[in-house]
Amino acid sequence: MKTNRLLARAKSLKNKGNFEQARELYNKILDQSPQNPLAKKGLLAIDDRSGATQHVSRELELQLKSATTLVSNGQLYAAVKVLNKLALKYPDSATLFYTRGRCFQLTSKLDVAISDYNRAITLDQKYADAHANLGVTLNVLGQSEAAIESLQRALNIDPNNVSALCSLYPLKLKQPDSIPIEVINKLYDNEKLTKRERILVCYTLAKAYNKPGEENTAFDYLLEANKLSKAEVGYKFYKSENTFSSIKKLFSVKHPILNVDNFESLSKIRPIFIVGMPRSGTSLTEQILDSHSSVRGAGELEFMNQLAHIIMQEQQANLTRQYPKPLSKNSMSAIRTRYHSSLQALNYPENIIVDKMPLNFRWVGLILSAFPEAKIIHLKRDPVATCWSNFNRYFPVHGLGFTNNLNDLAKFYHLYTDLMTFWHQRFPNKIYDLCYEDLTENQEQETKKLLAYCELEWEDACLNFHENTRRVVTASANQVGQKMYQGSSKSWKKYEHQLQPLVKALNH
Repeated sequence: MKTNRLLARAKSLKNKGNFEQARELYNKILDQSPQNPLAKKGLLAIDDRSGATQHVSRELELQLKSATTLVSNGQLYAAVKVLNKLALKYPDSATLFYTRGRCFQLTSKLDVAISDYNRAITLDQKYADAHANLGVTLNVLGQSEAAIESLQRALNIDPNNVSALCSLYPLKLKQPDSIPIEVINKLYDNEKLTKRERILVCYTLAKAYNKPGEENTAFDYLLEANKLSKAEVGYKFYKSENTFSSIKKLFSVKHPILNVDNFESLSKIRPIFIVGMPRSGTSLTEQILDSHSSVRGAGELEFMNQLAHIIMQEQQANLTRQYPKPLSKNSMSAIRTRYHSSLQALNYPENIIVDKMPLNFRWVGLILSAFPEAKIIHLKRDPVATCWSNFNRYFPVHGLGFTNNLNDLAKFYHLYTDLMTFWHQRFPNKIYDLCYEDLTENQEQETKKLLAYCELEWEDACLNFHENTRRVVTASANQVGQKMYQGSSKSWKKYEHQLQPLVKALNH
């Protein structure tokens, strides 16, 4: 009976042009029943919709599923590698180019993302999700009219496309033909929404009701969105606690620090790491640095996190000792070589590359041991403002599960501050603390100090970062395109009553 319901749902999605989700459901059925004829027929029908002569093979389906999992887990560059190989073998797969477009979109390579979305649409004119994501990307680039057109095309194909509706709603708020809030409320009442769709609708409603007198309603939707997100990710705080404890134990002993002169061929690139809690001002700081002629902001790179996890896995036996052995120079050399190789593969003309993955604060010890010449900028922001800004934002990839519960957020924030204190003690005068509020209130003074720390000459463009044509796809995309403004750290005050448990937990 369950299979029949899934088949009916998949067929309905396919008929509405929502091919991505229909494909996922058909694959789910085939995972449970590999020989199900209706599921196989449904997949073939999806492939035949564009007149393509080559059917999507089961191999491609599995590879796409693997790539999608990598995307969900934040391993975007790994997903791109998989998809690049598949693109050579399956040049007629609209879903493949749509999936790769999502990867490029999430890594701020927006022009390439647009190219892939257009390729997917060329292969399948009725690919509603491709039209929707194209619209989202165009909006990030400031092309709001084109974005609205693409989102509207998605809705013409599938009037109930949740992503398109939720993306179009805020863009048309002030237009005569704006989308009534009742439309989003009707979506919320739809029991057939997937979990991800319901999460998106709840976040949209939380923003819609974010106005005087409606705070309780907005907060209730926000609570529901985060509860669903936490369940989807399956986040457990004790896992973060164990990771932080292992990091501190491993670096309770001194490790060898590499001699940069031994790596001349790989030392032409000088990395700058911007770390801290998410939503602490890392995107703004990166945009300021990227505005300098010698610097390239590379966004939130996953390279260091991947290398660090490999090291931590290798050290599991060592961590059972009361006093762990120091890491070897070979381990440090491997980190340096692999990380530099990953940066070189990005083919940026600038030699100074900014990696603004906030959670790299966990790996400061590895960074300063493998890259003694690296600059580390630690963003600090008001604790309540930081946690609130995380709680009321939707993060489309995994890895930030601690943001979906106020209690988890407070406890994680304490882990973060404790670890940063540890790093400052372990590596004195090697980490530059930058206060977000100070930056917004004393822009020129703080920017001068920031550039001096990074050993960069002053350039006026760093003050005019909002004129930088580079676009980011983090939750701070709108802010970095505007002049510096103050007061964002007080936006939580309108929810001061609802956030009292968070305030007390942070002050504990």
